Amino acid sequence: MELLLQKIEALRMKMIEEAERHGCFTHEKVVAISQQLDEYITRYHVLK
Repeated sequence: MELLLQKIEALRMKMIEEAERHGCFTHEKVVAISQQLDEYITRYHVLK
C-alpha cells in the first residue's frame, strides 16, 4: 500500500512538472500522466 502511495505522489509531481513545462494541464503528455494517475488512485481506493 505504501508503494502505491509513493507511486501516486511521484506521478502527481511529474504531472505538475509537465504542466509547468508545457504551460497547461491540457497538453497530451499531461493528460496521459493524469489518466495513469487516475488508475493508481482508483486502485488505492479499491484496496483501502
